[in-house]
Amino acid sequence: MLLSIRRRAGLVAVLAAALSLTGLSLLPVGAANAAPSCPSGWNCVYANINYSDGPGLFQGTTHSWTTLSSGGACIPGVTAARDDTNESWNDCASSMQSNESGFEFFFQNAGCTGWHLGLSAGDKIPNLVDVTTDTGNANDGISANSRNQTAC
Repeated sequence: MLLSIRRRAGLVAVLAAALSLTGLSLLPVGAANAAPSCPSGWNCVYANINYSDGPGLFQGTTHSWTTLSSGGACIPGVTAARDDTNESWNDCASSMQSNESGFEFFFQNAGCTGWHLGLSAGDKIPNLVDVTTDTGNANDGISANSRNQTAC
């Protein structure tokens, strides 16, 4: 039995090495879309789909994301919707998740106006293109957040 386990381990190692040469991996199904850790008590946003390039951490109320640095995740005109974002989180989020105990609203415009979407504890959105709004979709379109649905 021990020899069989060693052979399996060796076979897995050889297979993993061969796959890595082709750019593939032995990730479980769905692992590529698994959300990374989002700290307890926070809402997390990411510059790209499937929770990559981030997170930006938000809780409570932020009237405008234009001054909140993304630490390089939001590249104007590349991962962000516009060229004038100054590498802030404004109009940059492409995926998000909530690890906050309450409910948080995310708004299209600074000052908490325009369309909004809500996240409650444990919610995960791997691709904001899949969230329909009255102006298209929510990808690269969020500029503020608040716990209050009508104002910030």
